[in-house]
Amino acid sequence: MHGGPGLLWSYLQPAVEELSDGYTVATYQQRGLPPSTARAPYDVHTQVRDVVAVLDTIGWSRAAVVGHSWGGHLLLHLLAAFPDRLTAALVIDPLGGVGDGGEQQFEAEMFARTPTADL
Repeated sequence: MHGGPGLLWSYLQPAVEELSDGYTVATYQQRGLPPSTARAPYDVHTQVRDVVAVLDTIGWSRAAVVGHSWGGHLLLHLLAAFPDRLTAALVIDPLGGVGDGGEQQFEAEMFARTPTADL
């Protein structure tokens, strides 16, 4: 599960290639980013349901799931809501899994560090 929101999943392609030696790997693009045609809402609950829908669509009752950054945050919520759907969870550099995960503080810090011209 990729980071973002706003990043395409493809930055994880090197990890996909490495994992493909021993696992069947599936990727998906989170809603709101092409080629996904799903739009709002973008809340955590909806995004977690999207992951379950992907698993159902590809016919996997259980999976080992990797999530990075925002994807790691979603993975923590997936693990809490649907533990029976996962055989393992690898959470890499996630936002926190409590409340909004510190999103407001993270956003404030990102804006404070971003040069005005780039905002």
